[in-house]
Amino acid sequence: MPLYLNLVLFAIIVTAAMAQELTYLPLIPYHHARRRNLIQGDINEGIPRRRTIAVQVGALYQGYGTHYVDLWVGTPAPQRQTLIVDTGSGVTAFPCKECSKDCGDGHHVDHVFDEYESQTFKKSTCDQCMKGSCMDKGKDSEYCKIGMSYQEGSSWYAFEAKDMAYIGGPHDHPLTKDNNGDSDIDPNHASAFSFEMTFGCQTRLTGLFKTQLADGIMGMDIAPSAFHTQMHAANIIPTLSFSLCFTRQPTAEKEGTEAGAMTMGGYDERLHKSPLIFTETSGSSRGFYNVHIRKVYVRHGSGGEFAKSSDPNAKVITLKVDESTLNSGRVIVDSGTTDTYMNRRIATEFQAAYKSLTGRTYSHNGMKLTEEELLALPTILIQLEGNVEENKKLYPDPTQVEGLAGNLDPANPYDTLLAIPPSHYMEYDDKQKKYISRFYLDESSGTVLGANAMMGHDVFFDQENAHIGWAESDCDYFNLVTNNGFIDTLVPPESSNKVGNNEYQSPQNINPSSANATTKIHPAITACNDLTCRGAVAGGVVIILLVGVFVGRALGRRRSEKYGAVTAETGDFEMPSLSYRDEPEEGFQDEA
Repeated sequence: MPLYLNLVLFAIIVTAAMAQELTYLPLIPYHHARRRNLIQGDINEGIPRRRTIAVQVGALYQGYGTHYVDLWVGTPAPQRQTLIVDTGSGVTAFPCKECSKDCGDGHHVDHVFDEYESQTFKKSTCDQCMKGSCMDKGKDSEYCKIGMSYQEGSSWYAFEAKDMAYIGGPHDHPLTKDNNGDSDIDPNHASAFSFEMTFGCQTRLTGLFKTQLADGIMGMDIAPSAFHTQMHAANIIPTLSFSLCFTRQPTAEKEGTEAGAMTMGGYDERLHKSPLIFTETSGSSRGFYNVHIRKVYVRHGSGGEFAKSSDPNAKVITLKVDESTLNSGRVIVDSGTTDTYMNRRIATEFQAAYKSLTGRTYSHNGMKLTEEELLALPTILIQLEGNVEENKKLYPDPTQVEGLAGNLDPANPYDTLLAIPPSHYMEYDDKQKKYISRFYLDESSGTVLGANAMMGHDVFFDQENAHIGWAESDCDYFNLVTNNGFIDTLVPPESSNKVGNNEYQSPQNINPSSANATTKIHPAITACNDLTCRGAVAGGVVIILLVGVFVGRALGRRRSEKYGAVTAETGDFEMPSLSYRDEPEEGFQDEA
């Protein structure tokens, strides 16, 4: 805020102070004020507690096109490892102390996990291998060797190990004890969901695994080794289910940029802006979440960004591609892949529809667009085979439910309609100052619905019932937590008040309205006890400050003319223009 505006606000406060007893309130910038408002007073007072089928809701953070979650590992002092949430992988892995050479330092959020500092760390033996291969069986050096390589060229190698771990919680500090809370969205209750987890203790990395922002990967596919499967086996969550809700932020800060929510054991309806619609799915032998595409549409930009068109007259073009072609290979939902990759046999139809609606040739070349021009681009609609039985039971009239095909396909009205708007498939490249399409039409076989297709939805992966639920959402974790009376994950411990049984406490009381607040008034003011005297002093202060305002404006104008109105923030990382393709190649590639 400019200096002269601060002076005006201060003058108003001082003037009011002269007429009555007043506690001094320090002026603070807006971003500090918002954080402070979250942590003063009794945050549980008057807040209705309601449980959903969710067990735990944690924050997701922005990586380089992907999203990561905090995993806290080890005892007595848990160490943070940030992990890309990957529904296309079945292994959780991150660098350990034995990864001594070029293991992401300088790129990753955290240093490597120091297994020697954990009292509960155990190296897995051959009879405990979940994914790895037994090495040196019968020897003191016996271990489970594991490695994985990916289509985009990255790879990692590790040995299997076990340690206590939990996800979520405050971003900047571990929880060493539970606060005895009972809410699924309370960050300070996260350590209650700790369990002994098997993971890959990485010893070597290549490719993007070295240069990505997140430290490692969290496998969430349909496999016994997947994180949520282990969590369920440990009786921490009652069902084999979880949900992911992604937003996109323009920058990724190493200190953490909230970009959605991850819910374990179910979903939280408070994140939903539309009903939850179910899609049939089945796991293959490789554990992917497979879905079936019925049709693909391209809708004029006037129809808006959601499945339900905001313009009933918006033109919708159905691609003339048969189902067998759309589903050639396999169609998977993969949160670990940044972008969406479609079968190349739809390219001709898609390009023709796109040009018909926009007059532009569809390509991946950069485009200079205003916000208005961006939002005028078509929204892509993908019709997925719905779980008819479940959707019909929940929504008798499919024509009135957002997210169902309804009148768009009268023959299959209970199918799911997935909207991918231009704000999701177009990505801004800060270096080129242009937008680039991340919806690709070049797969020789198969389709990957990546993170940008999931974006703007709370996607519910229900392994037990073999379906995926989709609900449109702004995925606003910050408001979900703070509007329900809890402290956001990015608030540091030194700024937190002790509320109830929470572990952390601010070193000083920052709530001036509480009984313990101290009155801070200048001695010259306290010596002036009557209203006339205080009014005179206030008038003098205002005159002095007004003179300061005129001087400040004059100086500010000169400074602006000289340097221009350019501001800069530190600590942000530009989102690099890279595509992270995270589908593992067949089999595990052992280190040679």
